[in-house]
Amino acid sequence: MVQVLRWYLSSYHAGRKSSVAKKPYNPVLGEVFQCYWDVTPSSGSQNSAAANQSKERNAPLVDDGPVPWCDQNQLTFVAEQVSHHPPTNFRFFWNFSLYAFSAFYAEHYAKRISFCAHVWTKSKFLGLSIGVHNIGQGCVSVLDYGEEYILTFPNGYGRSILRVPWIELGGTVTITCARTGYYATIEFHTKPFYGGKRHRITAEAFYAPPDPSFPGGGPISTSNASGKSFLTVTGEWNGLMEAKWADGVSYAYLFVFKINVFRCYLVKLLHDDIIMRNTW
Repeated sequence: MVQVLRWYLSSYHAGRKSSVAKKPYNPVLGEVFQCYWDVTPSSGSQNSAAANQSKERNAPLVDDGPVPWCDQNQLTFVAEQVSHHPPTNFRFFWNFSLYAFSAFYAEHYAKRISFCAHVWTKSKFLGLSIGVHNIGQGCVSVLDYGEEYILTFPNGYGRSILRVPWIELGGTVTITCARTGYYATIEFHTKPFYGGKRHRITAEAFYAPPDPSFPGGGPISTSNASGKSFLTVTGEWNGLMEAKWADGVSYAYLFVFKINVFRCYLVKLLHDDIIMRNTW
């Protein structure tokens, strides 16, 4: 749970780097996007020669997956828009029954870790701001340990839309693992109207004994938890975060600016008109 929480808190800093909030195009119905990353330790730079090392290693290719012709040491991703009422993003494996959502799915074959999720947005005007509620959940599967971490997403807010727009995250996020009984809550704090700082978070991790009547773990009941978190994380989701264990020991938990940024490689299928770059 500690490492999944660390990964989750590090996943929001690498978006579009811009001083002004921008809205991308909505994908058209049926639009597909595929890409992959080389995530070897030496490929974190933007140097194309270093980022292509996995191809030079001639690593084994995967048998299937989002990008079947990639090798087993690459992180692959696929997305498809499958509904516009409401517009939805859905991270999903294709052999599951699709509802009225869009689809995302990512996996690292060699590490045996995958991520799938569904999320659709619900917008609301808030005076000089716009709130976007992200409704849905995701699942991180760690296959070697048989663990699945179910997580939700924070809401997004576009502030000062009549002047210089800026974006912040807000709301409560949960991460639960029924097999182990660990769960975490993350509070994305919105900036107060007067004073205060932007982009602050508070996260706490708990343990609730799994229900023995459910093989492999059942729904987590917070009433079985000890009531006191064994780990607390505070800081800014786009900066430095510090962790404190229940025994009082503190340490630097995460500094997102020191995380390697891996280059994304797009899949070019010129014969397919529904691929995103061809569509637009």
